[in-house]
Amino acid sequence: MRKHIIIIFAIFVLISAAANSETILSSLEDIASYAAEHNPDYKSSKVNIIRADDNRLGLFLFKNSSLSVNTDIYNNLQGSETGLTEYTGSVYSAALTLPVIEQLSLSASVDTDLNGQLGFSLKPLDHSSAQKELELDYNSSLISAEGTLISVKIDTVGAALNWMSAKRELSSADRESELSEIKYKDNKVRYDLGELTLDELQDSLIAWSEARVLLSSEEQQYKVSENQLYSTLGGGSGEVIVNMMEMETLKNALVILKKSLDPAAGTPMKQSTYLLSVLDAQSAEINLDHTWNFEPELSASAGMLIDSTGNLSVEAGIQFSISPGNFQKKKRTIAEKEYQISLLVADQSLNLAQLNLEQTKDSIKSTAINSNISQLKMEQAKVLLSEAELLYKNGEYSELELNESQLTLDKAENSLFLSIINEYLSWLELEKYM
Repeated sequence: MRKHIIIIFAIFVLISAAANSETILSSLEDIASYAAEHNPDYKSSKVNIIRADDNRLGLFLFKNSSLSVNTDIYNNLQGSETGLTEYTGSVYSAALTLPVIEQLSLSASVDTDLNGQLGFSLKPLDHSSAQKELELDYNSSLISAEGTLISVKIDTVGAALNWMSAKRELSSADRESELSEIKYKDNKVRYDLGELTLDELQDSLIAWSEARVLLSSEEQQYKVSENQLYSTLGGGSGEVIVNMMEMETLKNALVILKKSLDPAAGTPMKQSTYLLSVLDAQSAEINLDHTWNFEPELSASAGMLIDSTGNLSVEAGIQFSISPGNFQKKKRTIAEKEYQISLLVADQSLNLAQLNLEQTKDSIKSTAINSNISQLKMEQAKVLLSEAELLYKNGEYSELELNESQLTLDKAENSLFLSIINEYLSWLELEKYM
């Protein structure tokens, strides 16, 4: 009986673990991949690729072809010298229409009496831009999906790193608040003993109050960054856990990113917004090319008929028609203006992409300088902490003063961590132009 209870308990634990399973994200790559998998915009962009690909292949797959089968049932009464005779029966027929190109289509049909027909229809003046537009739609869907993926990666990784920085700042603010409270209470005792003035006591109280205000601010900032993180991830805090990154891990991630990207190779012509504006200009140009001032209708058809007795006949015809709707000068004028506007938009998009690329390169340089400065500050804070530890060991420093030196180092590390984050995100922004 006890053995059965143990088995049931084990099964219950496994079921509970499965029900409360959490996804743990330990690297920036994991974070970006998870966000892409759960981002609705990126999912939609992948569906758009499938749809656009299916549409553009419609011509090659003969999607507009049709095959029809018909059945005609008849019941006739015919008079004769002997009276009325009833005739019943059925006739089956099949017809196939096969568009070859936009201007040409073939057709064939046959029935149960072996009456057959072969023919074609030609419209030489037809000039639809549908197929070219479908190709542009497909290319546009690819560019949009890639641009969305890069944006999701930048947004999510940025949110995760900002959350990590906020968590470090919150920890330091909490520690500073504790030390400020301890220092005030110590000063209160010293003031009661006459070792401190009232102004010195008030200064320590103000420092404690400011530390509490800072802690409250950092708590709010942390909550905001946490909400932003899980919003961009597309999962709740109970579904996914993001592990904190150590300083060295973040530095290594920055080194790897730098090796994979070359600022000199970045070009505004690979930025997705610009590429989409180019496709829009191409679409406007295609529309202009296929908008004529005068568009008459001309069609020709020919067919060969074979009846059940083997008799062969040929029929052909040409049709030409003109109507007021064939004159489209205003429509072409509009198409010309739309094309000129699209060129202007593409040119402005290129200029904006160029400016953004230059800003990204400048940001890469400035954040690198800030990282170097923060590194020097941290090294100095380490030296000061070593001196404080020596003074504490010799009895010349109190434990509070030693803890304050440690807090100074913690703040310097937080500053360096944030500087590396900004440098990493500047480099990551470069992916838009690669």
